[in-house]
Amino acid sequence: MPRIKLLLPVFMLLLGFSSPASAAFPFFGSKETVRVLATTGIPAADGSNFNLGRKLTFRAFLLPYVIEDGGYVLVQASDPKKYSPLPTGHKLATLQANGYLPNPLPPLKLKFSDYLVGYALWWLLLAIIVVHQTIVRRAAREEARELGGEDF
Repeated sequence: MPRIKLLLPVFMLLLGFSSPASAAFPFFGSKETVRVLATTGIPAADGSNFNLGRKLTFRAFLLPYVIEDGGYVLVQASDPKKYSPLPTGHKLATLQANGYLPNPLPPLKLKFSDYLVGYALWWLLLAIIVVHQTIVRRAAREEARELGGEDF
């Protein structure tokens, strides 16, 4: 019975990882998202403009376990799900020279929450190991006290 009480923190951790924020991720596979970095003056076909963005891919197995940087993309301001790779070479230099894109391109800065969510599976495994070790050590101390041994 004492072990059941000690497992309560593990169940609380599991409930914490089943929050609405983590529910947006697939249980298996990947999810792509685009982070807008800057606005541009490049017109889109629908009359809106493109934004400069960075594509991030979260890979998941029950929970996300890695974040992959997909590079720069041009995102339609009217529909953030529509994007295309950023031109390279001469086309990129021309867009920057004409003032459509910033020169140099802004760096991607991941937030702490990106790391927390993007590596959630590893954080959960670490938490389970820590909680398990705490439970084992606590049980060993209680057993040593019951046997009249010294506390270690």
